[in-house]
Amino acid sequence: MNEDARTLAIEAYNKGQDLYYGERSPEQEVEMLSLAFVSRYYWNMAGGNQQFAMADWFVSRVFAAMGEGSLAIRFAEASLGYGQTNFAHWMRASLHEGAARAYKCAGDSAKVAEQLSLAHVELALESDAQEAQLIREQLADL
Repeated sequence: MNEDARTLAIEAYNKGQDLYYGERSPEQEVEMLSLAFVSRYYWNMAGGNQQFAMADWFVSRVFAAMGEGSLAIRFAEASLGYGQTNFAHWMRASLHEGAARAYKCAGDSAKVAEQLSLAHVELALESDAQEAQLIREQLADL
């Protein structure tokens, strides 16, 4: 694994998350989107399917926060396509949360309900209470 790329991916993701969860100016929204793509770029050098999925999940969330529904859906669907069979249940639930958020941005309430249902099924199977609670909080935000 390329440790420099991994470090850069994590740093960009964390900085992007800080912007995501704070008050943002239009300039900071552009920076947040740039950081999401920087993280995605470096994970493509240093990660595996789980990191690829989370990178696309974050890009999707950023696009949804910016009101870009079709782009949010494109990256949410990509995040769901990384062979989730080896992912923890909380991780699968998180990817469905991101897809629900993207579909909500696009105004597709049927798809939102479908993705929320899939997320809750995964959470019911999760044995790590702390991870499950984090995802439940994200779902409650919808």
